[in-house]
Parts: sequence; structure tokens; C-alpha cells
Amino acid sequence: MLHITKGITRRCAAVRSGVDSNRSSKSSMTFYHVRIIRKSSRSRVETKLDFTLEGLEERVLGPYRRGQPITINGKSIWKDDIERVWITETDQDSSFIRPHVEQKQKEEALKNATGPVFVAGGTPISVEWLIANVGEEVTDEFITGPPGSESNVQIPRRTKSHPMTALLDQIVTNESLREASCKLFTDGHYARTVEEAFKCLNNAVKDKSGHFNLDGDKLMRTVFSANSPILKINDFKSNSEKDEQRGYMDIYAGVMTGIRNPRAHEHRLADQPNVALELLVLANHLMRRLDGAARTGHQPRGSRNS
Repeated sequence: MLHITKGITRRCAAVRSGVDSNRSSKSSMTFYHVRIIRKSSRSRVETKLDFTLEGLEERVLGPYRRGQPITINGKSIWKDDIERVWITETDQDSSFIRPHVEQKQKEEALKNATGPVFVAGGTPISVEWLIANVGEEVTDEFITGPPGSESNVQIPRRTKSHPMTALLDQIVTNESLREASCKLFTDGHYARTVEEAFKCLNNAVKDKSGHFNLDGDKLMRTVFSANSPILKINDFKSNSEKDEQRGYMDIYAGVMTGIRNPRAHEHRLADQPNVALELLVLANHLMRRLDGAARTGHQPRGSRNS
């Protein structure tokens, strides 16, 4: 059992109040913080900050419910060694909360001359522990049984909508893109959101160009070729227009190689919600330019009409 010295709850409440008063100064999103007490070392709490919902599932909840070790801070914690798991959430990441925690520590030390706060066994409580303690505890929303209980840990459908969902609704205007990405974004699967958005773009280029025998980078460089395009994004007459065509050819090809492919091949890749939103804006722009592109007389090999 973790024993915290008198005053720590009051300190965290004061820090929480300070953070709340400054929330309007930064954009809001949800971050999850995890603390784990080990049976083999009850005086030491393993703490990991700033998980996204997707990262929380992949790094903590998934291994927990499957009875596999949870690896944080370079340490693997096996199910039989888990005494307790805490999960808290905040609307700011730890880099924003840390100065408030450290300042409050200094103020309390000067005021009371108490020195560092200790847990059982004489181990000081870390700043990371205090940051996690600032958040609202949501453990019971995620964990309802012991490690290895496959059916007992679920990612719930959060009742409060993500702060960026309203922005998503305004920015992502292409209907096909919305169908492919919006629900994934709302549910917190940010890397999957981006992957599916650019898969949608890839398929839309195939459908409009009639070119079905290529994919990704090769598809884009063929369809938007700066020499003999199948789809032209402008009149393709002046040097400036040809330069623009070449530039967009590189952009369409680049998003397949640099954005879609890593998320399709690297299952551990997890995007932050703000990054996912930025990439969705790019995908929406490219869908709009595709909608305005005109077919040339060139008939691609491998098309359904060839």
C-alpha cells in the first residue's frame, strides 16, 4: 500500500487550481498518465506521462488485459507483479503542468521547511508522480478486473467529445474523407485516422484516373506526370502551370511515401491529435484539387476501359 505524507493532497489540489486557471492559454486535448505500484517494490511507483488514448490502449491496457508485461521507462512489469494501476487524465500535457508543480514544491518547501515528500521506504515522490496526481482519476473507466482478464479492460466510448472534433467538422469537407476518418478521430485512433484518410485519397485518384494497376508513389507520378499527365490540375499550358503540375505531382507522391506508408507498416506509430488534424487538412486540400482536376486524352494502361 502507498503511504503519502501529510500535505501532498493539498499541494496537488493547489497545483490543479493553478493549471485550471491557465487552460485558456493553450489548446485543449486529453492526455493520460499512468502510475503502477509493483508488489516487488511497493516504495517505488513507475510513472509514465502523456499517453494518447490510442497509446494508452497499445502500451498499457492491451498488455494488461492479455496478461502480458507492461513496459514503461524501459522496465517490463509482469502481471503477477502488479499491485495497483492508476490512470489519470488532464487537458494539458506534462510540459505545461510541470512548472506549476515545481513552483508549488518550492513555495511549500520555503513555507514549511518540510523538504522533499516521501513514500514508504524513504523514496522521494517524483515530479512525474505529482504531475500525474494533478489529473482526474479515470482508472475505473478502463480497468474493472485483474491483469489477464481479456474481457475486463475496454476503451470506453467517451461521453465528452474531443475538443478538436468541432474543428474537424469544419475543416474536413470532402464527404468520402469524412466517412473514412471522422469516427476514427473521435474514438482516439489518430494514426489510423491519417492512414485511412490517405488510403481514401489514393483510391479516389485511381477512380478518377481510371488507372488501377499502380498504387501510391508510382500511381501519383504517373497520373499527375509533369510531362504527360492523365489528370491535370490546371490548363497545363504556361511554364508556371507546368511547374505547378510538377509540384503537385511531388506532393501527391510524397504523402503516400511519407505519410500513408509509415502508418500502414508501423503498427506502433501513434499520432497526437493535433498532428492528425494537420494531416487531415492536407488530405482534404488534395481531395479538393483532385475534384477540380481534368482528364486529358491519355488513356492509361491497366484502366478498366483499356
